[in-house]
Amino acid sequence: SIGRIARANAYRIQAAQTYWTGVMAYTGRFLSASINAMKTSHAVDWIAACDVMALSSVWEAIPLVLVEAMQLGVPVVSTDVGLASDLLGDGRAGHVAAIGDPEELAEGLGRFLADPAAAADAGAEARRRSADRFDPVVLSSQVAEVYSELVGPVGATA
Repeated sequence: SIGRIARANAYRIQAAQTYWTGVMAYTGRFLSASINAMKTSHAVDWIAACDVMALSSVWEAIPLVLVEAMQLGVPVVSTDVGLASDLLGDGRAGHVAAIGDPEELAEGLGRFLADPAAAADAGAEARRRSADRFDPVVLSSQVAEVYSELVGPVGATA
């Protein structure tokens, strides 16, 4: 609505007055050029194109975009929501900022943008962690185990 549009434009103006100009791509839904570009591509393409991905949510149960970025080898800077601390907590695969602390979020972004080697290392670590934790074969097996515990082994009769 109007308030959101005003805030989006205010962020754009603020960024234009800082060193973020030319560094950030505005992909929000209120920017028509971004909307048209998003219609012709997939979200995974936008994530893969990132030098670093930021998640500034105040609440997420399981932030799948964080996992998707990790699987693509993109370092993540995230607020402390859902599994963020569990996945990124030690700082080797990304940076976790306190919810409501934009300075800490900016610090994490700045760390990776200022040091491409650190960003590459974090991206590689993120990919390794996501492969270990979110491997489709392993996840499918775990789901099958849960179902088996709930309803019994496949093919068993009551």
